[in-house]
Amino acid sequence: MAEPDYAQGLERLHALISGDLHEHIDPLSRPAIVGWGWFFQIVHQLYAVQRGHQDGHCGSGAPNRRSAFEHALSLFWLVDLGDDAVDILNRALQEDQKQLANLVKAAGLEQKVSEEAYQVLWGTIAESIPSHPEEGTRKISQLLKKYDLKELATYYCVESRFAHPTLSSAQMFFADRGETYELHQLPRFEEAIPCHQFCVQILFDSMHAFNRLMLGQPWSAALQEIAEEYGLTLPIYGDAQTPDA
Repeated sequence: MAEPDYAQGLERLHALISGDLHEHIDPLSRPAIVGWGWFFQIVHQLYAVQRGHQDGHCGSGAPNRRSAFEHALSLFWLVDLGDDAVDILNRALQEDQKQLANLVKAAGLEQKVSEEAYQVLWGTIAESIPSHPEEGTRKISQLLKKYDLKELATYYCVESRFAHPTLSSAQMFFADRGETYELHQLPRFEEAIPCHQFCVQILFDSMHAFNRLMLGQPWSAALQEIAEEYGLTLPIYGDAQTPDA
């Protein structure tokens, strides 16, 4: 069986992202607004992966692939929890702002922060945001358990080694030959999954999730057709497992 033309699949998916897409967003829906931001974060991370592929630098795309994967998985979670997810994100932002405020103070940078930024920072900290029982599931490791994604958890573990300063990331550029080391200026190996195949699957999954946040779900028929043609598996929602504490 011939390998699907994933580059063509990407073109078909991108063609669905029309200039009038905002008309399908309810401006009063917090999940839809957050989903919009995350979806286009995914789109632009995948642009970077594709550009690296075009230039022959697939090995450099690990941080972009990892970020796209994390945002896609988080988008599934946002669809499932809706407004509760946004409440959890607001609480997480508040904790981040507290940490930032402490760092600004410790570094003596108060005078270098604009008045507007200062007000936003402390305004967020002053908000009263209750805790939520699903807060723990926001972490990627917990989401992988929540959706029982064992195969993708393995991929994520491997990819993460090349997105951070680890021995694995160093070994991309040298090989142990026993009594000596062979040094390289270009990566010895590239991506775990071919770039176009990775981009098609992540973009498809993300569009399937984001479609559920849009008014009228305008992509449903086209995504079903593309899934059948390229052998893509529709993401599973609603069967999430509660991970162990």
